[in-house]
Amino acid sequence: MIDPIQIMKEAYASNYFGSISELILQQEAIAMQEANAAGIDVAVTPEQQQIGLTQGPPRTMAFPNTGGQDFNTIGMDYPVDMKGFDSEGGLVRSYEAVPPGIERIPMGPKVDTVIENPTQYQQGGLSFSDKIARYKASKNAKR
Repeated sequence: MIDPIQIMKEAYASNYFGSISELILQQEAIAMQEANAAGIDVAVTPEQQQIGLTQGPPRTMAFPNTGGQDFNTIGMDYPVDMKGFDSEGGLVRSYEAVPPGIERIPMGPKVDTVIENPTQYQQGGLSFSDKIARYKASKNAKR
């Protein structure tokens, strides 16, 4: 998680005289590259954040710089686990197996980044690969 205050402190301590905004943008770009390398989609633009996990196969998605806004699962096809982290990476809020169609999921003002994962079903439920197969079959059936 990007902490602009920490970036400014480090820049000051190292006698950096350039643009702090540039340093923050560089750190955000590095964080996005790391997330993409880990196989996590990152919703950066307002459009990407609005679409979220309503389109595409079940996958993990990060929503950076949320400002503590509420989330929802409207339009989703599967339940998700949601974890809200503060700007230092500490877990602030966590929800498990949030079903599709929930209109308001409060994250709280301290949450900076939210990570959503498809819920991992317990024994007797669907595996992740089964969920993907079911999703693909449902999309093919709609054609």
